[in-house]
Amino acid sequence: MKWRKVSGMLGAMVAAFVFAGACLPAGAAEVLRPSLACTGIYGVPGHGETTLREFTTAVQERSGGNIVIDAITPGLAGSEREIFEQTVIGAVDMCFMSDMTADGFMNTLGFAWLPFMITTYEDADKYYNSGWIHDEIVKRYEAAGVIKIANIETGVKALGNIVRPINSFSDFKGLKIRVSEIPDLQRFMSLLGCLPVAMSNSETPTAIQQGTIDGVDTTLYNLKAQGVLDMMKYVTLTGHQYSGGSVLCNKAFWDKLTDEQKKILTECAQAAGNNNMKNKRAEEAELRRQLEAEGRIQVAELSAETKAEMLKAGQVVWEEYAHAYGEDIYKKIMETFGTK
Repeated sequence: MKWRKVSGMLGAMVAAFVFAGACLPAGAAEVLRPSLACTGIYGVPGHGETTLREFTTAVQERSGGNIVIDAITPGLAGSEREIFEQTVIGAVDMCFMSDMTADGFMNTLGFAWLPFMITTYEDADKYYNSGWIHDEIVKRYEAAGVIKIANIETGVKALGNIVRPINSFSDFKGLKIRVSEIPDLQRFMSLLGCLPVAMSNSETPTAIQQGTIDGVDTTLYNLKAQGVLDMMKYVTLTGHQYSGGSVLCNKAFWDKLTDEQKKILTECAQAAGNNNMKNKRAEEAELRRQLEAEGRIQVAELSAETKAEMLKAGQVVWEEYAHAYGEDIYKKIMETFGTK
């Protein structure tokens, strides 16, 4: 796909899906109409759509109708990676984006989710959604031509499988696990004894049915959202990786805004993003309670011994991959997470 064609189509795309703002007050000032694109978990019915509606509605209300977000129908602007690239070049003004997807283009953020580094939501909020990892992500996004104004998230990962419960470290051995195309995650899974299989989310249900894979590396919430939870027999709350996301603005677009416009977009995005994370975590906790009450799918925590072995595997991966992001980053990782 050539970007010229993508840019030429955006007017039609934007017109296809506007959440709010057809009617403006008489005598209103010139209206700012930034385009916003999203896909994947951030644009589907559920928390993603709710977050999008909350953000666009709040912006219009706070601005008195002088900022109206034109939200492009999920799917019309291409894949999530294409959306990020369009935001970088300015064909789209704003996007909701998985940081992992953005890093497929940037190749500078991977230090932030090295396996078994951030394993709880508490650590995620302390280091990733604020703190030094957050600050480093913001800096690296700006260097790529986009401004991060708020957090959203996928969550802390679990491991679902159809073969056996993970009662000890040795139970990982031989499990064929679907993973993202992230080399350090694949390496980590190999160190656990799993057989990592990289494939898209859309291929996963069929792969489970056909026996191509035994399980899935994702969040408990996404096991349900992707339609594979009912196929699982065992879900282990491994917490082996945290996956975050961002509300991003093209830097050239951002630099043209007034301070008041920047404030409105930032505060509304942060409020919507915080609600996104709070509500998703609450639903995930409720889902766990339901599964435990039903008993059909076994849900379990890791033993202390298994966590210790996973940490050792994680530290091998940190040593192999973190140096590429700078010796200062490697040092901070070891200082922050190396002794937990």
